[in-house]
Amino acid sequence: MTIREIEDATGLPRANVRYYESLGLIHPARAANGYRDYRQEDLDTLLKIKLLRQLDCSLEDIQALEKGTRTLDQVLSEVGDALEKKASETQHALELCRQLRADRPSWDNLQPERYLFWNPAISAELPPVRDASDTLGNRCPWRRYFARTLDYALCLTLWELFLSLVLRVNILSTSFWLNVANVAMALGLMCVLEAACLHFFGTTPGKALFGLKLTRSDGSYFGFLDALWRTGRVVVLAWA
Repeated sequence: MTIREIEDATGLPRANVRYYESLGLIHPARAANGYRDYRQEDLDTLLKIKLLRQLDCSLEDIQALEKGTRTLDQVLSEVGDALEKKASETQHALELCRQLRADRPSWDNLQPERYLFWNPAISAELPPVRDASDTLGNRCPWRRYFARTLDYALCLTLWELFLSLVLRVNILSTSFWLNVANVAMALGLMCVLEAACLHFFGTTPGKALFGLKLTRSDGSYFGFLDALWRTGRVVVLAWA
C-alpha cells in the first residue's frame, strides 16, 4: 500500500505515519522504485495506535506494548485510572464554571478563595472568604487593634500636615465640624493607603510594627479593590 492509501484507510495525516515509523512502531518495506510499501501489518498497527491514542495512551506505553515489555491489561489499567481522575477533575472544573457564571462576578470583584477551596462533592455551599492571617488575628486581637490605631494616627497626621502646610488651615481650631471633617478624611485616607499597602506589601506600617501580615489563603496579596473593600468594611463596622 502507498502512503496515500494508508492515509485514507487510517485517517491519519502523513506526518503522523512517518513519525510512528521513525519511532520503530511500523516497518514498511521499500519497493523497487524506492517508495515505501506498507503492509497489512503496518495498517493494523497504525489503527491500534490511533485507538490507544484516543484513550490518551502515551507513545512510550505503545512502544512497550509493541516490544512486549508491557501487557495491554497493565497499560489499560493505568490509562483507566488516569481517565477517571481526569473525568473527576473535568466535572469539578465544570461545576466551578457553572457556579462562577451563576454568581456573575467581574474581574475586579472576583474572590478566588471562595472557589479554590470549594469541593462541590462535599458541600453545595460555597465557603466564606478566608484571610490567611485570620487565625493569627483571632489569637492576637489587641495587636490588630493597636496596629490599626497606629495606622489611623499616621493618616490623621498626614492629613493635618496637608491642612496646615498646603491649605494653611489652623488645625488648632476647636471647631466641632472641622474635627469631624478631619476624622472623616483621615479614615478615608487610611482606607486608600491601607488598601495600597496590602496590595503591594501585604502589610501596613502599623501591622508591620506588630509583626502582622495579611494575605489570601494561598499566600498571595489582596487586589487593590478587594483590600479597599475589606478596610472600608472594617471602618464602617467600627463606626456603625
